[in-house]
Amino acid sequence: MTGTLGLTTTSDQSDNVGGASASASDSTVLGIDWRLSNGRSSGNTGWSVVYSRSVEGYADGNLGNDEREHAEASVRQGISREWALLGRVGLENNSTHDISEQEAANGNYWSGGLGWTPSRVVGLDAWYGSRDKELTLNWNPSERTSLVLSWRDRAVGLVTGPSWNLDFRHRTAYSDWTARYSEEVTNSQGVARRDSNFLSFVNPQTGEVVYFDPATGRLLPASSAFSLNNESFLRKRFSLGNSYQRGHSQFNSNVFHESREYEASGRKETSLGLDASWSWQFAPRTRSVLAVNWERVSGDDSSSGSGSGSDSTGSSGDSDYLTGRIGLSHQLSADADALIEYAHTTSDGGSGGFGSSSGGSSSQSYDENRLTLSINMRF
Repeated sequence: MTGTLGLTTTSDQSDNVGGASASASDSTVLGIDWRLSNGRSSGNTGWSVVYSRSVEGYADGNLGNDEREHAEASVRQGISREWALLGRVGLENNSTHDISEQEAANGNYWSGGLGWTPSRVVGLDAWYGSRDKELTLNWNPSERTSLVLSWRDRAVGLVTGPSWNLDFRHRTAYSDWTARYSEEVTNSQGVARRDSNFLSFVNPQTGEVVYFDPATGRLLPASSAFSLNNESFLRKRFSLGNSYQRGHSQFNSNVFHESREYEASGRKETSLGLDASWSWQFAPRTRSVLAVNWERVSGDDSSSGSGSGSDSTGSSGDSDYLTGRIGLSHQLSADADALIEYAHTTSDGGSGGFGSSSGGSSSQSYDENRLTLSINMRF
């Protein structure tokens, strides 16, 4: 049995700063996640009950609360070594400020099915019922390799219609390979809270939107984030990663593609990127880092409507970013480390790019040189 009750907040501190309007409002979330499942002595019977509920309130008084609620009970009854009977029933009850009650797909669902496990290597589960269909393939050819691939067609919830999920991992003696794909409906605040990948504020002197990583406090280039606003969006993300370590050297690489389709305005954004780095521990507690990042960000402003809050970045055309980094890190103690890093970023400006309100101008291209010295302490 596991349970979580939490209160989290996000803030971009851009409300009425330097005359700039907020693009993504401050928000506060109160939520609960609860799961109860069978113990080891249940024999051929497996069951679980899950419940989650969250209420997100925005500092912008013109926006209503976002409420998300999900409940599901499922059972798996083995009838032989290879076959099992499956059953589940669930409830979706969601309400967001930018999706009307008529558009929201709320209600109950149920389904039954069969699970087939011919060997320890492969297993297949099939579900079919009222407003709920699913196929899930589990493949484990060895202890080092695992694959979970699922297709679902559900008529209720935030993600309706056919959707896919993929989680693949393969480990060797010196490397780790991963491939992941997921689809979900969320917002900028939810991504920032869960992934801890960006927050922002507006520089009161220049009006420029500045991004930073809340986990490390390091500033990020604008290309590391999509537009910030209060709209809910359908997020589809695929990533392929590799980590290789041999001796004192570690190599990391990651290729990703992400698309966001906003519910209210219908506007779309996509990002395609590649990260690669080499880390070398040439002395005790001291490492050098050499890294490169390329990213192409594309936006579509052809849809009508501005949604809930204006963009903090330009959102039309394509912009390419290339960043090279070289750094040196040293672990000062068990709870403290220091980093000195030099980074050079080149942007071609694209046909609009970030921070642009008009497309097609080559004046948007720039070169940036940045020297960073940071000390991180954990308490």
